[in-house]
This record gives sequence, C-alpha cells and structure tokens, in this order.
Amino acid sequence: MEHDKHRERMRQRYLSGGFNSFQEHELLEMLLFYAKPRGNTNPTAHALMERFGSLKNVMEASLDELKEVDGIGEQSAILFKLVTEFTRRYAIEAYRPKGYCFRDMKEIAMFIAPKFTGLDHEQLHMMLFNNRMNLLDHCIVSDGVVNSAEGKRRLLSSLRTTIPTGSQDPLRMMWM
Repeated sequence: MEHDKHRERMRQRYLSGGFNSFQEHELLEMLLFYAKPRGNTNPTAHALMERFGSLKNVMEASLDELKEVDGIGEQSAILFKLVTEFTRRYAIEAYRPKGYCFRDMKEIAMFIAPKFTGLDHEQLHMMLFNNRMNLLDHCIVSDGVVNSAEGKRRLLSSLRTTIPTGSQDPLRMMWM
C-alpha cells in the first residue's frame, strides 16, 4: 500500500516539475512502474545505475545485459529498448526534413547523430546535397560492419546510380 502512495507522489512530482525534478535513478524507477505494476522498483533502478553507470548506458544496453540485473525481466528489458527506439525515431523525424538547407557541418552532425542513438553496430550513411547544401536524399548504404568490402561495394553502387550521367567519376568527386 505504501508503494502505491509512493508511485502517486512520484507521478504528481513529474506532473508539477517534469523530468528536471528527478535524479537518473528516479527516472528509471518511474519507467519501471509501467513494466512492474506493483512493488518497489527503487532497488532495481539503483541496481541499473550501479551496473551501467548512467541513464544513457542503461538505455543503450542490450536485452541480455539488462536481464542480468536483479529485478529486470523480459518485460522491463523490452520496455527500455522500446523507449530507446521510440526516442531515436522521434529525433530522426523531428530534425530537418528532406530539402532542408543546412548552414554548416554542425547542423549536419546534429541531423545525423540521432540516427545512431541506441544502435549496437556500425552503419554507413550516404547524404546527398545540392550546391546550396539542401538535403536531397539520405540512405543507409551498409548496416553492420562498415569496413567490409560489401559496404564499399554498396557505396560505389549507390553513387553510380545517383550521380547523373556525364558527371565526374564518383570516386574522384568523393575525395575532392
């Protein structure tokens, strides 16, 4: 019964102060409320912080790593992965649609960074711009090991299909 009151106090605290009124373990505790409808989630939240060291590391941990923590079962681990993926996809959609004119490399980095949030492997991305730095297209060329021959072959294949006929050699254009 006491935990029900604690959960309600935490919800009210969130509603009145938002995320900024919480420490990282308290955010994890609140998230666990939705995977574990009853019981004290505070010890589990502390165990997650002790094991992973930060909220970012908790959210980027694999399902198996999460389930190694006492109190984290499959439901809780899946919830963390769903939140991470949801956040990543939101950030991708929220930042700059196709056709947006980037002013500098910092804006390009801000655009591309969320695409890597929560990934546990490498990706090779290709972004195509016109001479005004308008984003014409963006695609994933290789998903997995970037330094592989397959990734390089796909990149060259993509360049050959996107560079207009009569343009300079794609390899030469990449290194200019």
